[in-house]
This record gives sequence, structure tokens and C-alpha cells, in this order.
Amino acid sequence: MKVLLQLTLLFLLASLNLAGQSDIIKNGKYIVHLKTNGYSDYGIVFRNDSYYKIIGNDTIKGQIKWLSKNTFILLDKIKNPVTDSTDLAKILHDSFGEKCIEVMTTDKGGFKFRTTYVGQLHITINEGEFIKQKK
Repeated sequence: MKVLLQLTLLFLLASLNLAGQSDIIKNGKYIVHLKTNGYSDYGIVFRNDSYYKIIGNDTIKGQIKWLSKNTFILLDKIKNPVTDSTDLAKILHDSFGEKCIEVMTTDKGGFKFRTTYVGQLHITINEGEFIKQKK
């Protein structure tokens, strides 16, 4: 009985650990290319459940929060003026939820995605591709 309990506990701990990073995102550097005109490509480095977004000379550090097997949010400490306001923009933000990234297809060189809202998954904000860079 004691062995069964230990095995069950070990299985649960392993499952919790696997719920963190999905195998979709491999550690390394990627170029993010958005299909929407007017947006420049930028770099991003994934390290386990952390990321570093490189835009020009600026680097933004943050955490990856997985919502499902193929959907995640990139969290950072940059203050969002919309969430701190009391106007219509905040009401819309609260009803739509945070922006999230849904992985559409994967291959050895990266993955294609769309950006949507947590509370309104039927709305596509933009689409793009994470292109894995060689070391």
C-alpha cells in the first residue's frame, strides 16, 4: 500500500511538471514574423517557461503561461495602460481578456500561430510564424 501511494504521488508530481512547458516550443532563439502589414519582425528567446523579447535595442523579459496544449500567454512586467483605465477600452479589455497565442501548425523550423483573445477565441488579431534560428 505504501509503495502504491508513493507511485501515485510521483506520477502526480511528474504530471504537474509536464503541465508547464509544452513540447511545441523548443528552447532557443526565434524570429517572429507577423503577416499583418506595418509590424516589423522581432527576436524572441525561449528558455523553459521564460522568454526574452528583443525589439531593436530593447529586451523584455517575461514568463510563459500555458492555457492549453497549444495556447499560451506571454506575461511581462510592462504596465498596460488599458487595464489601469476606467473607460471603454478597459471594459472591452475585461470582456475580451488577455491576448494569447494559439499554435496552429508546427515543423522542425518553428511554428505558425495566430494571436487571439482568451475570452474571444473566434477573433483573430493577427497571424504569423516563429522561425527557429540556427545556433
